[in-house]
Amino acid sequence: MQGINPGAGITRFSIKMMDEYSLNDVGYKFYTSSEEDCFNAFEQAVVNKEWVVVPLWKPQFLHHQYTIREIVAALDYQVSREGKSLDEVTKTWLTEQKNNNLVLS
Repeated sequence: MQGINPGAGITRFSIKMMDEYSLNDVGYKFYTSSEEDCFNAFEQAVVNKEWVVVPLWKPQFLHHQYTIREIVAALDYQVSREGKSLDEVTKTWLTEQKNNNLVLS
C-alpha cells in the first residue's frame, strides 16, 4: 500500500486500518512518501496490471481517469450500517481476494 507523507491524516487512518483489518498479516505493507510518489505508484500498477491498494480521497484527480474500487468504504458500511462484525467482514473480504488471487503473499 502506497501512501503519502507520514503526518497526513489519511496516512494515520491507513496505518490504523492496516492493523484493524489484519492486512499486515496477509502480506500488505504500507509505505509513505510524497503525494506524487503515491500517484505514480498507482498509475504504474495500472500499467503493469498489478493489484495495488492506495489510500485516496475525493475529490482527487485519479478518480477522474480511472475506475477505482473503494474497499474501505464498503467494509465500513457493512460494519457501521449492516451490523456485521469487523472480523466477519474482514475474513469475507480477505477470502474473496485470495480466491481471486488478489492478496499478496
